[in-house]
Amino acid sequence: MNIDRHNYEEYFLLYIDNELSVDQKKQVELFVQENPDLEEELVMLKQSRLIPDDSIVFDRKHSADERRRWTAFKFFHQFE
Repeated sequence: MNIDRHNYEEYFLLYIDNELSVDQKKQVELFVQENPDLEEELVMLKQSRLIPDDSIVFDRKHSADERRRWTAFKFFHQFE
């Protein structure tokens, strides 16, 4: 891994998405220490990460799927 000022954004995204190995994460952290002007960018990316709320449940999802299929069926068969 060769992180530099031309490709750091890709590594920042991989870092916040937890797609790097432990060693690679350490390299990103070292890069930020060596380039403190980019630390704010990494912090902002961390803050912008969306975490799904698993407590929200749509209990009538099945009926919505059926309605969507029926609407598509009617649409495509109107041209017959």
